[in-house]
Amino acid sequence: MLDIKNVIGTIIAGAIGWWLVHYVSAPVLSLRRLRQEIHEELFFTKNVGWIHANGKIAVSEKDQYDRAVLELRRLAARMSALGATWPRYLNYYLWILHLDLDSAIKGLTGLSNGLAEPAFHAQFVAQIEKALSLPQSYPEETLKSLRAQRMRRSEKSYEENEPQ
Repeated sequence: MLDIKNVIGTIIAGAIGWWLVHYVSAPVLSLRRLRQEIHEELFFTKNVGWIHANGKIAVSEKDQYDRAVLELRRLAARMSALGATWPRYLNYYLWILHLDLDSAIKGLTGLSNGLAEPAFHAQFVAQIEKALSLPQSYPEETLKSLRAQRMRRSEKSYEENEPQ
């Protein structure tokens, strides 16, 4: 009788272990890997848009810019897929680690669209880093300064194009 209890207990423990690995650990590990890839891509593309914004693009730099835009969009798509299939019972994990997948998706998409504009670049990188609890690349003073520059440029552009 003792042998049957051991066998049943082993089967139950194995089933619980299988469930934990496939339904708890796998999504968490996928998210951790994706966060790591995003952090790496943010570091790698830090100056790509700035080169493009200067208007002087060598063929190799244009290729680098196009690759960066494509990779950022691909990471946004992967984050979106992960967010769409994220198990609701693991939302507590996101809350504990202060992770906001929707904000990260929007930031990655925005960064891929606005990579050439320094103010947008900094804004979206900061949004992504905050959403994924990554170390901040830009101090708040720098972000405020870039926002102010962008506002001045858009006001100047509006005044130049304003109908008389």
